[in-house]
Amino acid sequence: MESIHYLLLLDSSESMKPFAGDLKKHLISHFKKIKKEPTAQLEDSLHLGFFNTQIYPISELKKMKSISSALQQIEFQGHTALYDAIGQGINYLCNLKRPGQLLLILVSDGYENVSRIYSNQEINHLLASTSVSAYLIGAGWNLDCIIEKYPIYEMISHRIHPKQLKEIVTIAEEIYKNLRI
Repeated sequence: MESIHYLLLLDSSESMKPFAGDLKKHLISHFKKIKKEPTAQLEDSLHLGFFNTQIYPISELKKMKSISSALQQIEFQGHTALYDAIGQGINYLCNLKRPGQLLLILVSDGYENVSRIYSNQEINHLLASTSVSAYLIGAGWNLDCIIEKYPIYEMISHRIHPKQLKEIVTIAEEIYKNLRI
């Protein structure tokens, strides 16, 4: 069974700020569950990054306390650069140069509105030319690329409830588990 190198990129734009506390709590729970998966392997790796108008440095989560530390550094501000986040995430995973499956999951409540580095054509090229499995949970309906989308309709109008945040991380867990099947 192949190892999985999993990168979760979280939208940290201004519109996500009201959900910060619940989101952090659910993400900690999410990564704990992933680490405890019966199919998790020693060669698996977990990574976490944030994006808004810019893409912040991505961290490998080697210990559970590094998750809390990474989450404390989030500053919710700016707009949503989805194409840039997808492109940076794909490049990050490919540059790991580790054998196994490469998984990129993005969570966003917004639309692509400020990407400067990548266009939809460049993202489509990256998705087609790499082995990265990429998924978007939430909004981002205006993306014109071949990424698989899991809609959370309330995210379009920024009316998320804590139960929906749990739904978001449950979808991410299911995507991760399904790679093992």
